[in-house]
Amino acid sequence: MINIFKENYVRGRAIDYVSEEVMTNIGKVLGTLRSSIVIVGMDTRESSPILKAALIKGLEEAQFKIYDLNITSTPAIMTLTKLYNCIGVMVTSGHTPFYENGLKIFKCGEIISNEEFQNIKNSLGQTFKVVPETLPVFSFYDYLKYTKGYKLNLTNEEPVIFDFANGSLSFLGPEILENYNFKKKIVNSTFNGKNTNFNCGDRELESIYSYCKKFDAKIGFAYDSDGDSFIAVERNSKGEYVLYDGYALSYVMAIYYLNNKMLKYDSVVCSLNANPGLIKSLEEAGANVIKVDPKKEKLQKVMEDNVASLGIEVSGHIFDNNSSTICDALLNSLRILEILNKTNKTLEELVKGLKIYKILTENLYFYNEKTILSKEFDTFIENLKKSIDTPYNFIIVRNHQNEHRLTIHVSTGDDDIDKEILKEIKEEVA
Repeated sequence: MINIFKENYVRGRAIDYVSEEVMTNIGKVLGTLRSSIVIVGMDTRESSPILKAALIKGLEEAQFKIYDLNITSTPAIMTLTKLYNCIGVMVTSGHTPFYENGLKIFKCGEIISNEEFQNIKNSLGQTFKVVPETLPVFSFYDYLKYTKGYKLNLTNEEPVIFDFANGSLSFLGPEILENYNFKKKIVNSTFNGKNTNFNCGDRELESIYSYCKKFDAKIGFAYDSDGDSFIAVERNSKGEYVLYDGYALSYVMAIYYLNNKMLKYDSVVCSLNANPGLIKSLEEAGANVIKVDPKKEKLQKVMEDNVASLGIEVSGHIFDNNSSTICDALLNSLRILEILNKTNKTLEELVKGLKIYKILTENLYFYNEKTILSKEFDTFIENLKKSIDTPYNFIIVRNHQNEHRLTIHVSTGDDDIDKEILKEIKEEVA
C-alpha cells in the first residue's frame, strides 16, 4: 500500500493517491488543532485547485472560517498564521514533479508536530466541528509589508537572476522584487500546471546555470515550488559558475550575524540532519550551535526556547528571526545580496571557513518488514550512532516502506568509518 502520510505532512501522486476524498477528510478533522480560523493556499501544480477545493469542502463541513489565498507561498501562510494566531494549510509538494502533490499544515507560524499530525491521521473519517470566528481585519498586505525592509543599495551592471521554478513565487515574487531598485531578471515564472519544477528551480540546476551564462550574471538564485528553500550560483574568480547550496548560504548568514552581533547569545539552532561539517565549521567560528533531533523536537520551538536568531534545517530551509517572515527563501536571498553588498565580498570569499563533509548514500532493499519496523532495529541504529568516535557525524535512515527500500545517509568525516557503518547496516538488514 502506498503511504502518503509522512512524519508531519502528506505527499504522493496527485488524484490517484493524494485524492479529493483524502483532502476532504483531512479538512473535516482539522478542528483537532483547536482553532476555528484557517488560511489556505496552494502552489501552481495542475492538481492544486482540485485538491484545494476538496480540502475547503471538508473545512466548510467542520464550520471553519476560511481565508483562501489561492496561489501563494508557504512562507506567506506561515507568517500569517503566526500573526493571526490560527492554522494554515498549503497544498504543495515542494521539490517534486508536477504530478505529485500533498499538503503542509501550520499552527501559529510553525509546522504541526508529529503527534498533532498523527492525531489528524487517526481521526480521519470523523468530523470535528468548530465554533467559527471572524478576524476583525484580515489582509494579505500584513505579509507583503514585511517584504520591503532590506537595504539593497546595489549598483550591479549585470542582472541578478531569479528562477521561480514556475511555482508559487511566479505569482508573488515579481511584486516583492518591485520594491527593490536593482537590475534583475526573472525566469521560469510562467506556470501552466505541468511545468512546476520542470527543468527549472533549485533541483534542476542546468536552468539557473544557463540563464546566468546567457545574461552574463554574477549571481543567480533558484527556488522550489512553494518558496521555502533556495540555492545560489555565483561566477567565481576563474569565471566559472559555482553552486552554493542551503548549507553554504546558511553559513554565510550565520557568520555575518555572528560578526555583527545579530545572533542572540551567539546561538544557531541546527537540525542533526544537517551536514556535520556545517555544524563543526559554525562552532569553530565561535557560534553556540544548539542541535535538534527533528524526530523529537521542532526546530522553531527550540529557537523560541533559546531566544535564537537563526535556525537551519536541511535542503535550504533557513529560519531567520532577524526577518519578520518565516522560512522565506526569497527574503533570505535578498539578505544574502545585502550581506554581499555590505561586506563587499563574494560568496566564494565568505564560505572559506566552511568545510562540508562527504555523505555516503545508498539504497538498501528489504523483504522482512517486521525487522525494519521493530524496536530492535531502532535500537541497533541508535547504538551504532553512539559507537562513532568522531564528534561530528550523522546516520540517517529513511524508510520508504511502500517500496521495501531504506535510504541510508552516513557522514562522519572519515570515508573508512562511513563504509564500515554502511556495511554493518547492510548486514543487519540482510
